[in-house]
Amino acid sequence: MENSFVLVFVIGLFYLSNFPMSSIAADTITPNGSITHPETIISAGGRFELGFFSLKNDTNYYLGIWYKAVSPQTVVWVANRDYPILSSSASLSFGSDGNIMIYCGKMRYIVTNISSSNTANVMNFSSYNTAIVTNISSSNTASVTLLDSGNLILINQKSQVLWQSFDYPTDTLLPGMNLGYDPLTGVSWSLVSWNSSQDPAPGVFSLVLDPSLELNIKHGSKIYWTGDTGHFLVFYSANMLRKKSTYVTWADDLGDSTISRIVMDVSGQLRLQSWTEGVQGWNTLNAPTCGRSGCGAFSICNLNAQIPCGCLKGFKSESNDSWAQEPGDIWAVDARRCVRKTVLGCNSSSLSKKDRFQHIKYAGLPINPLKLNVRSSMECESASLSNCSWIAYSFDEDTGSCSVWDNDLLDLKQLSEGGKNFYFKLSVSEFDSLGKVNATYH
Repeated sequence: MENSFVLVFVIGLFYLSNFPMSSIAADTITPNGSITHPETIISAGGRFELGFFSLKNDTNYYLGIWYKAVSPQTVVWVANRDYPILSSSASLSFGSDGNIMIYCGKMRYIVTNISSSNTANVMNFSSYNTAIVTNISSSNTASVTLLDSGNLILINQKSQVLWQSFDYPTDTLLPGMNLGYDPLTGVSWSLVSWNSSQDPAPGVFSLVLDPSLELNIKHGSKIYWTGDTGHFLVFYSANMLRKKSTYVTWADDLGDSTISRIVMDVSGQLRLQSWTEGVQGWNTLNAPTCGRSGCGAFSICNLNAQIPCGCLKGFKSESNDSWAQEPGDIWAVDARRCVRKTVLGCNSSSLSKKDRFQHIKYAGLPINPLKLNVRSSMECESASLSNCSWIAYSFDEDTGSCSVWDNDLLDLKQLSEGGKNFYFKLSVSEFDSLGKVNATYH
Protein backbone atom coordinates (compact mmCIF):
# COMPACT_ATOMS: atom_id res chain seq x y z
CA MET A 1 0.00 0.00 0.00
CA GLU A 2 2.79 2.40 0.89
CA ASN A 3 4.56 1.75 -2.43
CA SER A 4 1.27 2.27 -4.31
CA PHE A 5 0.77 5.65 -2.60
CA VAL A 6 4.29 6.76 -3.54
CA LEU A 7 3.71 5.68 -7.17
CA VAL A 8 0.44 7.66 -7.40
CA PHE A 9 2.09 10.70 -5.78
CA VAL A 10 5.01 10.63 -8.26
CA ILE A 11 2.65 10.28 -11.23
CA GLY A 12 0.62 13.22 -9.89
CA LEU A 13 3.73 15.38 -9.65
CA PHE A 14 4.66 14.44 -13.22
CA TYR A 15 1.29 15.64 -14.56
CA LEU A 16 1.37 18.86 -12.55
CA SER A 17 4.89 19.66 -13.71
CA ASN A 18 3.81 19.28 -17.34
CA PHE A 19 0.59 21.33 -17.01
CA PRO A 20 0.99 24.79 -18.65
CA MET A 21 1.50 27.30 -15.86
CA SER A 22 -0.19 30.07 -17.87
CA SER A 23 -3.51 28.29 -17.40
CA ILE A 24 -3.23 28.20 -13.59
CA ALA A 25 -4.35 31.72 -12.70
CA ALA A 26 -0.99 33.27 -13.65
CA ASP A 27 -1.29 36.98 -14.41
CA THR A 28 1.88 37.41 -16.50
CA ILE A 29 3.40 36.18 -19.74
CA THR A 30 7.18 36.37 -19.97
CA PRO A 31 9.29 36.30 -23.18
CA ASN A 32 9.59 32.52 -22.85
CA GLY A 33 5.90 31.95 -22.14
CA SER A 34 2.74 31.73 -24.18
CA ILE A 35 -0.93 30.85 -23.97
CA THR A 36 -2.93 28.83 -26.47
CA HIS A 37 -6.71 28.56 -26.57
CA PRO A 38 -8.33 27.63 -24.18
CA GLU A 39 -5.54 28.72 -21.79
CA THR A 40 -5.84 32.11 -20.10
CA ILE A 41 -4.08 34.41 -17.67
CA ILE A 42 -5.97 35.79 -14.68
CA SER A 43 -5.27 38.99 -12.77
CA ALA A 44 -3.72 38.57 -9.33
CA GLY A 45 -6.97 39.20 -7.46
CA GLY A 46 -9.02 37.03 -9.80
CA ARG A 47 -11.00 39.97 -11.17
CA PHE A 48 -10.22 39.79 -14.90
CA GLU A 49 -9.22 37.10 -17.37
CA LEU A 50 -7.43 37.32 -20.72
CA GLY A 51 -7.57 34.73 -23.45
CA PHE A 52 -9.12 33.76 -26.75
CA PHE A 53 -12.90 33.67 -27.04
CA SER A 54 -15.55 33.08 -29.66
CA LEU A 55 -19.16 34.16 -29.75
CA LYS A 56 -22.24 31.97 -30.03
CA ASN A 57 -22.48 30.06 -33.31
CA ASP A 58 -19.34 31.76 -34.59
CA THR A 59 -16.08 30.19 -35.73
CA ASN A 60 -14.12 33.45 -35.39
CA TYR A 61 -11.79 33.86 -32.42
CA TYR A 62 -10.65 37.03 -30.67
CA LEU A 63 -8.12 37.94 -28.01
CA GLY A 64 -9.99 39.69 -25.24
CA ILE A 65 -10.34 40.58 -21.58
CA TRP A 66 -13.46 39.72 -19.59
CA TYR A 67 -14.67 39.58 -16.00
CA LYS A 68 -13.59 36.35 -14.34
CA ALA A 69 -16.56 36.04 -11.97
CA VAL A 70 -19.35 37.32 -14.24
CA SER A 71 -21.57 34.92 -16.16
CA PRO A 72 -22.47 35.02 -18.98
CA GLN A 73 -19.08 36.13 -20.21
CA THR A 74 -18.84 39.93 -20.44
CA VAL A 75 -15.98 41.12 -22.63
CA VAL A 76 -14.51 44.56 -21.87
CA TRP A 77 -11.63 44.72 -24.37
CA VAL A 78 -10.85 43.12 -27.74
CA ALA A 79 -7.38 43.24 -29.29
CA ASN A 80 -8.21 42.16 -32.83
CA ARG A 81 -11.79 43.36 -33.22
CA ASP A 82 -11.18 44.21 -36.90
CA TYR A 83 -9.33 40.99 -37.69
CA PRO A 84 -10.90 37.81 -36.30
CA ILE A 85 -8.87 34.61 -36.18
CA LEU A 86 -10.38 31.76 -38.16
CA SER A 87 -9.01 28.93 -36.01
CA SER A 88 -9.03 27.90 -32.36
CA SER A 89 -5.35 26.97 -32.58
CA ALA A 90 -4.15 30.57 -32.07
CA SER A 91 -1.51 31.36 -29.46
CA LEU A 92 -0.26 34.52 -27.77
CA SER A 93 3.44 35.02 -27.10
CA PHE A 94 6.39 37.38 -27.43
CA GLY A 95 7.98 37.91 -30.82
CA SER A 96 11.72 38.21 -31.35
CA ASP A 97 11.46 42.02 -31.35
CA GLY A 98 9.66 42.20 -28.00
CA ASN A 99 6.15 42.54 -29.38
CA ILE A 100 3.21 40.57 -28.07
CA MET A 101 1.81 38.68 -31.04
CA ILE A 102 -1.06 36.40 -31.92
CA TYR A 103 0.08 33.43 -34.00
CA CYS A 104 -2.16 31.20 -36.06
CA GLY A 105 -0.30 29.22 -38.68
CA LYS A 106 1.41 31.73 -40.96
CA MET A 107 -0.90 34.49 -39.81
CA ARG A 108 0.21 36.78 -37.00
CA TYR A 109 -1.39 39.78 -35.31
CA ILE A 110 0.91 42.21 -33.55
CA VAL A 111 -0.97 43.32 -30.44
CA THR A 112 1.74 45.68 -29.17
CA ASN A 113 4.04 46.98 -31.88
CA ILE A 114 7.33 48.35 -30.59
CA SER A 115 9.10 50.28 -33.32
CA SER A 116 10.95 53.50 -33.92
CA SER A 117 8.30 54.92 -36.23
CA ASN A 118 5.76 55.51 -33.44
CA THR A 119 2.96 55.44 -35.99
CA ALA A 120 -0.19 54.24 -34.29
CA ASN A 121 -2.63 51.77 -35.81
CA VAL A 122 -0.58 50.92 -38.91
CA MET A 123 -2.19 48.15 -40.94
CA ASN A 124 0.52 46.41 -42.97
CA PHE A 125 -0.43 43.17 -44.70
CA SER A 126 2.40 41.04 -46.04
CA SER A 127 2.58 37.47 -47.30
CA TYR A 128 2.25 36.48 -43.64
CA ASN A 129 -0.91 38.60 -43.20
CA THR A 130 0.55 40.81 -40.48
CA ALA A 131 -1.86 43.28 -38.90
CA ILE A 132 -0.36 45.87 -36.55
CA VAL A 133 -3.18 47.02 -34.29
CA THR A 134 -1.29 49.19 -31.82
CA ASN A 135 2.05 50.91 -31.84
CA ILE A 136 4.55 52.41 -29.37
CA SER A 137 8.31 52.90 -29.23
CA SER A 138 10.69 51.06 -26.87
CA SER A 139 12.78 47.92 -26.48
CA ASN A 140 13.93 45.28 -24.00
CA THR A 141 10.44 44.20 -23.01
CA ALA A 142 10.28 42.04 -19.91
CA SER A 143 6.67 40.85 -19.53
CA VAL A 144 3.01 41.52 -20.13
CA THR A 145 0.71 41.49 -17.09
CA LEU A 146 -3.05 41.61 -16.60
CA LEU A 147 -3.89 43.89 -13.66
CA ASP A 148 -6.93 43.72 -11.39
CA SER A 149 -8.07 47.00 -12.97
CA GLY A 150 -8.55 45.16 -16.26
CA ASN A 151 -5.53 46.91 -17.78
CA LEU A 152 -3.10 44.79 -19.78
CA ILE A 153 0.38 46.34 -19.51
CA LEU A 154 3.64 45.68 -21.34
CA ILE A 155 6.70 46.60 -19.28
CA ASN A 156 10.45 46.64 -19.85
CA GLN A 157 13.24 45.40 -17.62
CA LYS A 158 13.07 48.64 -15.62
CA SER A 159 9.36 48.05 -14.90
CA GLN A 160 8.43 51.00 -17.11
CA VAL A 161 5.09 50.70 -18.89
CA LEU A 162 5.65 50.65 -22.65
CA TRP A 163 2.08 49.98 -23.71
CA GLN A 164 -1.30 49.48 -22.01
CA SER A 165 -4.69 48.33 -23.22
CA PHE A 166 -6.35 51.25 -21.38
CA ASP A 167 -4.98 53.47 -24.17
CA TYR A 168 -6.91 51.44 -26.74
CA PRO A 169 -10.46 51.04 -25.39
CA THR A 170 -13.17 49.28 -27.36
CA ASP A 171 -16.79 49.76 -26.22
CA THR A 172 -16.19 49.75 -22.45
CA LEU A 173 -14.84 52.31 -19.99
CA LEU A 174 -13.47 50.85 -16.74
CA PRO A 175 -12.50 52.75 -13.57
CA GLY A 176 -9.11 54.36 -14.17
CA MET A 177 -9.65 54.82 -17.90
CA ASN A 178 -9.76 58.17 -19.71
CA LEU A 179 -11.89 59.91 -22.30
CA GLY A 180 -10.46 62.74 -24.38
CA TYR A 181 -6.99 63.64 -25.59
CA ASP A 182 -3.56 63.96 -23.97
CA PRO A 183 -1.45 66.49 -25.92
CA LEU A 184 1.72 65.36 -24.14
CA THR A 185 1.54 61.78 -25.42
CA GLY A 186 -0.71 62.27 -28.44
CA VAL A 187 -3.02 59.55 -27.14
CA SER A 188 -6.77 59.98 -27.59
CA TRP A 189 -9.46 57.89 -25.91
CA SER A 190 -13.00 57.19 -27.08
CA LEU A 191 -15.49 54.32 -27.02
CA VAL A 192 -16.81 52.63 -30.15
CA SER A 193 -19.73 50.22 -29.96
CA TRP A 194 -19.62 46.67 -31.23
CA ASN A 195 -21.08 46.17 -34.69
CA SER A 196 -23.64 43.80 -33.16
CA SER A 197 -24.01 41.70 -30.04
CA GLN A 198 -22.29 38.86 -31.92
CA ASP A 199 -19.67 40.94 -33.75
CA PRO A 200 -17.04 42.98 -31.84
CA ALA A 201 -15.96 44.85 -34.99
CA PRO A 202 -16.32 48.65 -34.66
CA GLY A 203 -19.96 49.70 -34.89
CA VAL A 204 -21.62 52.98 -35.88
CA PHE A 205 -21.88 54.55 -32.41
CA SER A 206 -19.05 56.26 -30.55
CA LEU A 207 -18.60 58.23 -27.32
CA VAL A 208 -16.10 61.07 -27.58
CA LEU A 209 -15.08 64.07 -25.50
CA ASP A 210 -14.80 67.32 -27.43
CA PRO A 211 -12.30 70.14 -26.64
CA SER A 212 -14.87 71.91 -24.43
CA LEU A 213 -15.12 68.74 -22.28
CA GLU A 214 -18.60 67.89 -23.50
CA LEU A 215 -19.51 64.25 -23.99
CA ASN A 216 -20.86 63.49 -27.45
CA ILE A 217 -22.47 60.34 -28.79
CA LYS A 218 -22.02 60.07 -32.54
CA HIS A 219 -23.79 58.00 -35.16
CA GLY A 220 -21.04 57.79 -37.73
CA SER A 221 -19.76 61.35 -38.00
CA LYS A 222 -23.01 62.98 -36.83
CA ILE A 223 -23.51 64.06 -33.21
CA TYR A 224 -26.96 63.13 -31.94
CA TRP A 225 -26.51 63.46 -28.16
CA THR A 226 -24.50 65.91 -26.08
CA GLY A 227 -24.15 66.21 -22.33
CA ASP A 228 -21.40 68.05 -20.49
CA THR A 229 -19.35 66.23 -17.86
CA GLY A 230 -21.10 68.18 -15.12
CA HIS A 231 -24.39 66.70 -16.30
CA PHE A 232 -22.74 63.28 -16.42
CA LEU A 233 -21.63 63.68 -12.80
CA VAL A 234 -25.07 64.66 -11.55
CA PHE A 235 -26.67 61.47 -12.78
CA TYR A 236 -23.86 59.08 -11.94
CA SER A 237 -21.88 60.08 -8.88
CA ALA A 238 -20.37 63.13 -7.28
CA ASN A 239 -16.75 62.42 -8.12
CA MET A 240 -16.85 59.85 -10.86
CA LEU A 241 -15.30 61.77 -13.73
CA ARG A 242 -12.35 63.95 -12.79
CA LYS A 243 -11.64 66.73 -15.25
CA LYS A 244 -8.20 67.39 -16.64
CA SER A 245 -7.38 70.10 -19.19
CA THR A 246 -8.25 68.02 -22.25
CA TYR A 247 -9.64 64.76 -20.88
CA VAL A 248 -11.55 63.19 -18.00
CA THR A 249 -10.69 60.16 -15.87
CA TRP A 250 -13.26 57.82 -14.39
CA ALA A 251 -12.53 57.75 -10.67
CA ASP A 252 -14.91 55.02 -9.54
CA ASP A 253 -16.47 55.78 -6.15
CA LEU A 254 -18.63 52.65 -6.01
CA GLY A 255 -15.97 50.82 -4.00
CA ASP A 256 -13.15 48.44 -4.83
CA SER A 257 -15.39 45.42 -4.38
CA THR A 258 -17.96 46.68 -6.89
CA ILE A 259 -17.73 45.54 -10.49
CA SER A 260 -18.80 48.45 -12.66
CA ARG A 261 -18.41 49.66 -16.21
CA ILE A 262 -19.66 52.24 -18.72
CA VAL A 263 -20.53 50.69 -22.07
CA MET A 264 -21.36 52.19 -25.45
CA ASP A 265 -24.16 49.86 -26.50
CA VAL A 266 -24.65 48.51 -30.03
CA SER A 267 -27.94 50.48 -30.21
CA GLY A 268 -26.34 53.79 -29.25
CA GLN A 269 -27.27 53.64 -25.58
CA LEU A 270 -24.75 54.77 -22.99
CA ARG A 271 -25.02 52.63 -19.86
CA LEU A 272 -23.44 52.66 -16.42
CA GLN A 273 -23.66 49.14 -15.05
CA SER A 274 -22.76 47.52 -11.74
CA TRP A 275 -22.75 43.78 -11.09
CA THR A 276 -25.12 42.49 -8.40
CA GLU A 277 -23.66 39.30 -6.99
CA GLY A 278 -26.83 38.25 -5.16
CA VAL A 279 -28.95 38.09 -8.29
CA GLN A 280 -26.06 37.34 -10.64
CA GLY A 281 -27.03 40.16 -12.97
CA TRP A 282 -26.17 43.67 -14.13
CA ASN A 283 -27.87 46.65 -12.51
CA THR A 284 -28.11 49.44 -15.08
CA LEU A 285 -28.02 52.83 -13.42
CA ASN A 286 -29.78 55.81 -14.99
CA ALA A 287 -27.94 56.91 -18.10
CA PRO A 288 -27.90 60.64 -18.87
CA THR A 289 -30.92 60.54 -21.15
CA CYS A 290 -31.65 64.22 -20.50
CA GLY A 291 -28.45 65.36 -22.10
CA ARG A 292 -28.62 68.13 -24.66
CA SER A 293 -31.15 67.13 -27.32
CA GLY A 294 -31.30 63.68 -25.73
CA CYS A 295 -35.02 63.26 -26.40
CA GLY A 296 -35.36 65.18 -29.65
CA ALA A 297 -37.18 68.29 -30.84
CA PHE A 298 -40.46 69.31 -29.15
CA SER A 299 -40.03 66.64 -26.49
CA ILE A 300 -39.63 66.78 -22.73
CA CYS A 301 -37.33 64.66 -20.59
CA ASN A 302 -38.40 63.55 -17.12
CA LEU A 303 -35.84 61.40 -15.28
CA ASN A 304 -38.42 60.49 -12.65
CA ALA A 305 -40.66 58.86 -15.25
CA GLN A 306 -40.38 55.20 -16.18
CA ILE A 307 -40.09 56.33 -19.80
CA PRO A 308 -38.03 59.56 -19.55
CA CYS A 309 -38.60 60.89 -23.10
CA GLY A 310 -41.97 61.97 -24.43
CA CYS A 311 -43.51 64.39 -26.89
CA LEU A 312 -44.94 67.62 -25.52
CA LYS A 313 -48.70 67.84 -25.17
CA GLY A 314 -50.18 68.61 -28.55
CA PHE A 315 -47.29 66.86 -30.34
CA LYS A 316 -46.75 63.32 -31.61
CA SER A 317 -43.78 61.29 -32.78
CA GLU A 318 -43.06 61.95 -36.45
CA SER A 319 -42.06 58.33 -36.94
CA ASN A 320 -45.18 57.04 -35.14
CA ASP A 321 -42.93 54.68 -33.18
CA SER A 322 -43.23 54.23 -29.44
CA TRP A 323 -40.66 55.76 -27.14
CA ALA A 324 -38.00 53.82 -25.29
CA GLN A 325 -39.42 51.16 -23.02
CA GLU A 326 -36.47 51.11 -20.65
CA PRO A 327 -35.06 53.95 -18.51
CA GLY A 328 -31.63 54.95 -19.70
CA ASP A 329 -32.29 54.59 -23.42
CA ILE A 330 -30.91 57.32 -25.65
CA TRP A 331 -32.51 57.85 -29.02
CA ALA A 332 -31.17 59.64 -32.08
CA VAL A 333 -32.79 63.05 -32.54
CA ASP A 334 -33.82 62.39 -36.15
CA ALA A 335 -35.44 59.10 -35.17
CA ARG A 336 -37.55 60.61 -32.39
CA ARG A 337 -38.61 64.02 -33.65
CA CYS A 338 -41.99 65.22 -32.39
CA VAL A 339 -44.36 67.20 -34.65
CA ARG A 340 -47.51 69.20 -34.00
CA LYS A 341 -50.85 67.43 -34.15
CA THR A 342 -52.55 70.68 -35.21
CA VAL A 343 -50.99 73.61 -37.06
CA LEU A 344 -50.87 76.90 -35.16
CA GLY A 345 -53.69 79.33 -35.92
CA CYS A 346 -51.22 82.14 -36.42
CA ASN A 347 -49.84 80.27 -39.42
CA SER A 348 -53.25 79.19 -40.73
CA SER A 349 -55.25 80.77 -43.53
CA SER A 350 -58.31 80.75 -41.30
CA LEU A 351 -58.45 83.92 -39.24
CA SER A 352 -60.94 82.34 -36.84
CA LYS A 353 -58.29 80.09 -35.39
CA LYS A 354 -56.28 81.27 -32.42
CA ASP A 355 -53.40 80.00 -30.34
CA ARG A 356 -52.97 79.59 -26.62
CA PHE A 357 -50.13 78.74 -24.26
CA GLN A 358 -49.69 75.51 -22.33
CA HIS A 359 -47.93 75.93 -18.98
CA ILE A 360 -45.18 73.67 -17.57
CA LYS A 361 -44.06 74.18 -13.96
CA TYR A 362 -40.54 73.40 -12.73
CA ALA A 363 -39.08 73.36 -16.22
CA GLY A 364 -35.46 73.13 -17.23
CA LEU A 365 -35.61 75.59 -20.10
CA PRO A 366 -34.73 74.72 -23.71
CA ILE A 367 -31.50 75.89 -25.28
CA ASN A 368 -31.03 78.88 -27.63
CA PRO A 369 -33.54 81.44 -26.26
CA LEU A 370 -33.92 85.02 -27.50
CA LYS A 371 -34.07 87.84 -24.94
CA LEU A 372 -36.76 90.54 -25.02
CA ASN A 373 -36.68 93.86 -23.20
CA VAL A 374 -40.04 93.81 -21.41
CA ARG A 375 -41.03 94.53 -17.82
CA SER A 376 -43.59 91.89 -16.86
CA SER A 377 -44.80 88.37 -17.50
CA MET A 378 -47.92 89.73 -19.16
CA GLU A 379 -45.86 91.79 -21.61
CA CYS A 380 -43.66 88.77 -22.32
CA GLU A 381 -46.73 86.63 -23.08
CA SER A 382 -48.33 89.30 -25.25
CA ALA A 383 -45.15 89.82 -27.28
CA SER A 384 -44.78 86.09 -27.86
CA LEU A 385 -48.44 85.62 -28.81
CA SER A 386 -48.38 88.48 -31.32
CA ASN A 387 -45.33 87.14 -33.19
CA CYS A 388 -45.99 84.04 -35.29
CA SER A 389 -42.28 83.12 -35.20
CA TRP A 390 -42.14 82.91 -31.40
CA ILE A 391 -43.50 79.56 -30.25
CA ALA A 392 -42.70 79.65 -26.53
CA TYR A 393 -41.74 82.00 -23.73
CA SER A 394 -40.58 82.13 -20.11
CA PHE A 395 -40.43 85.08 -17.75
CA ASP A 396 -38.01 85.05 -14.82
CA GLU A 397 -39.63 86.96 -11.95
CA ASP A 398 -36.35 87.16 -10.07
CA THR A 399 -34.39 88.85 -12.84
CA GLY A 400 -37.22 90.39 -14.87
CA SER A 401 -35.91 88.61 -17.96
CA CYS A 402 -38.15 87.55 -20.84
CA SER A 403 -37.01 84.64 -23.01
CA VAL A 404 -38.70 83.53 -26.23
CA TRP A 405 -37.99 80.67 -28.63
CA ASP A 406 -38.33 80.77 -32.42
CA ASN A 407 -37.01 77.35 -33.42
CA ASP A 408 -37.20 73.68 -32.44
CA LEU A 409 -37.54 73.27 -28.68
CA LEU A 410 -34.51 71.23 -27.59
CA ASP A 411 -33.27 70.10 -24.17
CA LEU A 412 -36.53 70.80 -22.31
CA LYS A 413 -36.64 69.01 -18.96
CA GLN A 414 -39.30 68.37 -16.33
CA LEU A 415 -37.74 68.88 -12.90
CA SER A 416 -39.16 67.75 -9.56
CA GLU A 417 -38.34 71.09 -7.94
CA GLY A 418 -36.80 74.41 -8.87
CA GLY A 419 -36.77 75.29 -12.54
CA LYS A 420 -38.83 77.96 -14.28
CA ASN A 421 -42.33 78.53 -15.59
CA PHE A 422 -42.41 77.68 -19.28
CA TYR A 423 -45.18 78.32 -21.81
CA PHE A 424 -45.42 76.91 -25.34
CA LYS A 425 -47.94 77.62 -28.11
CA LEU A 426 -50.67 75.23 -29.15
CA SER A 427 -53.64 75.56 -31.45
CA VAL A 428 -56.81 76.46 -29.56
CA SER A 429 -58.33 73.22 -30.87
CA GLU A 430 -55.97 71.30 -28.57
CA PHE A 431 -57.77 72.72 -25.52
CA ASP A 432 -61.11 71.54 -24.19
CA SER A 433 -63.71 73.71 -22.49
CA LEU A 434 -61.82 73.55 -19.21
CA GLY A 435 -58.68 74.92 -20.79
CA LYS A 436 -56.78 71.64 -20.52
CA VAL A 437 -54.97 69.93 -23.33
CA ASN A 438 -56.51 66.77 -24.79
CA ALA A 439 -53.23 64.86 -24.72
CA THR A 440 -50.67 63.39 -22.41
CA TYR A 441 -46.88 63.52 -22.40
CA HIS A 442 -46.42 59.95 -23.53
